[in-house]
Amino acid sequence: MTRIAAASAALALSLFALPAGAAEFLIGLGADDVLDQEGATAGAALLEIRSGVLTELGSVEVKVLGALEADADADVWAGAGVALHLPLTDSVRLEASFAPGLYSDNDGQDLGGPIEFRTQIGISVAISDGLRLGAAFNHKSNAGIYDENPGTEAAYLTLGYEF
Repeated sequence: MTRIAAASAALALSLFALPAGAAEFLIGLGADDVLDQEGATAGAALLEIRSGVLTELGSVEVKVLGALEADADADVWAGAGVALHLPLTDSVRLEASFAPGLYSDNDGQDLGGPIEFRTQIGISVAISDGLRLGAAFNHKSNAGIYDENPGTEAAYLTLGYEF
């Protein structure tokens, strides 16, 4: 239980660090362990908040994010990092992010240790004023900082609300 508390605290602290201004709240439903050869996928949920634009690198918007993921096996990951948004058209954008975080397996998949890095790629489309529908795929691993580094992948359908 202390790992869940630590992960939740990390997410809460990361949200306080978000700059003021326009932001986006994202929810996602999907599955964890989607590339597991033994078919041991688990239902999963994603909550994420992204800041307003911090800076632009050409047409790429750079934002800060805080995220929380949990699955039906009670695995929990919470982290904070950077998100990049690349507009492809007026309504479609490509999204990529990197976030270090804390992970607790709670009898689920052992990823080797509590520090896990998440890389994510997604695409979303504006469906109405302030709402975006999308899909995201991510990978979490410890980048070899522990002896074991099995990694895991998750896929989500997402709904974003820009405010």
